[in-house]
Amino acid sequence: MQQRNLKSFYICHLLIICSVVALVAAGCRDNPQDRAVKEVREQVRSALAETDKAAASQQIQSALAAHRPGGLTQDSANLVAANLTLNQGLSLQAERTRMVRPIQRTVDAISGQLNRSQKLLLEQERTAGILAIQDSEIEEFRLLLAGTEDASGLEARLEQARQHVNDLQSQRNTLAGEFDEIQTVIDDTQARSEELLRQADLQEGQDKFELQKQAYELLLERKDDHVQLQDVENQIRVLDDRIALAESRVETLADHVRHAEDELEALVTAESRQLLNTQIAEIDETLAGHRNRINTYAETVAAELEAYREMGREVLAFFDQAADKYRQVRPAGSPIAAIRLADTLAYAARAFEEQVRFEHTLGLRLADIIDKADESLVDGLRQRVALGTDVDQQQLASIIDLFEQADQAYEAAMSQARRLADRGSEAAADVLLNRLLSLYHKMRLADAVGQYDLASEIHNRIDQLREEGAPFGDRFTRSEVVRLIDQGLDFAPALPVNVELYFEGIRQEFTAWRQLQDPDQQAEAVEQNLAQMDELVDTYGEQMEELLAPLRREMLEARQRGFEPQPGAPVGVADPNAL
Repeated sequence: MQQRNLKSFYICHLLIICSVVALVAAGCRDNPQDRAVKEVREQVRSALAETDKAAASQQIQSALAAHRPGGLTQDSANLVAANLTLNQGLSLQAERTRMVRPIQRTVDAISGQLNRSQKLLLEQERTAGILAIQDSEIEEFRLLLAGTEDASGLEARLEQARQHVNDLQSQRNTLAGEFDEIQTVIDDTQARSEELLRQADLQEGQDKFELQKQAYELLLERKDDHVQLQDVENQIRVLDDRIALAESRVETLADHVRHAEDELEALVTAESRQLLNTQIAEIDETLAGHRNRINTYAETVAAELEAYREMGREVLAFFDQAADKYRQVRPAGSPIAAIRLADTLAYAARAFEEQVRFEHTLGLRLADIIDKADESLVDGLRQRVALGTDVDQQQLASIIDLFEQADQAYEAAMSQARRLADRGSEAAADVLLNRLLSLYHKMRLADAVGQYDLASEIHNRIDQLREEGAPFGDRFTRSEVVRLIDQGLDFAPALPVNVELYFEGIRQEFTAWRQLQDPDQQAEAVEQNLAQMDELVDTYGEQMEELLAPLRREMLEARQRGFEPQPGAPVGVADPNAL
């Protein structure tokens, strides 16, 4: 596209020169004393010396309005003014075409940032999964200790076991008290009985017998106490066994509680857990930065698109002004004006078509990028970019109408072209080729927006015109326009390009990464630059590769050292003119 614009630029300059010659001739043929003619001629000469084409065009218009020369002088002046205006439009269109790549690179940056963010999300999800397993284990130990509504935990069971021991111990203490009371009674009775027996030993006869009898009767009275004492003693032994078992259970439960608490403490305070939490926090922070950067890119795309559209409106305004000026040239006086009118309308249609097709393609790509990304990363992104996937039908109708106007103008220009002396056939062949190129762009647009019936109709019309162009010979059949139609996207136009001049125009783009402070941003910019360099080398060959080599080497070295500043190099400062 840039090469075709360059070719058009040269053609316009040639036409301007031709117009000047015609204007000079007209001035010579008109009355030399006619001051209006002379003044207009001088103003045109002065305007053509201007480097500012807008000022030059305005100067010619002012001269025409002030002097109204009429005749061939006016036609020639209008033709020069129209060519200057067309040249302005073509130059601005070439500048606008160069705006496409930065927009695409910004979208590439969005895509790259989303891809990196998606990987971070997956890493965060994996880390969160590991942490969730640990959380589950922690919760299990907590439930094991604290229990649930339906089941008691270790802590409650330990408390219950301890309470059971206390209850058993209390029962034993009660029985021990009873045992002591019975034993006291028995011991007292035993002592009294023994005292009576000692007294009996001191007596004789009936007195001795009576004392012994009292002693034995006293012991017999306490016979049930001995039975009761044995029963209490048996109960105490049973309780002692139960207390021993209960205390063993308490000890076992206490061990389990200590073990569970130790495991819980180890899980909660584990270094790996702290690292996982830190990693998740760092990923959250990084993702927040990525989201901010994505939003910044989106705002950049929106701003760049608006600038692109605004320049498109300016381009169309120039083409519209040029078309009006070509129409002011009397058809009988200038076949060139008729041809250039058709070209101008075609340029306008193609500029409009290029914009709509670019925005449509970009919108589809962005929609695909957004659809594939996690919703948390692209929330509000569509609204920030403000770029849909549907083609504005009103714009489409305007483009189709412009293409139809151009086609009608080309048909009218064919007969005019044949009137050119010595080169009528060549001019007619060129007009037909330009008409085919215009129809090709119209067909491509129809195909891109899904109007396949219209695309098929245009394709048939192109085939008809190709048959009409066959008599023009190799100039037509071997032309690059015909090759473009035959080869489509595989066609590479063989137009001359000043590679060094083009390199100087894009050189600054490949050094902008130096001004970035964030190593991640530098890495991202360098990767995009290296990919673009590969495309340029594929397109322009060894000469471009040699020009890019120092810049490529600098980027590779910076990437290898992790974008750390070189020793002795000032941080954040880069000479934009240095390789």
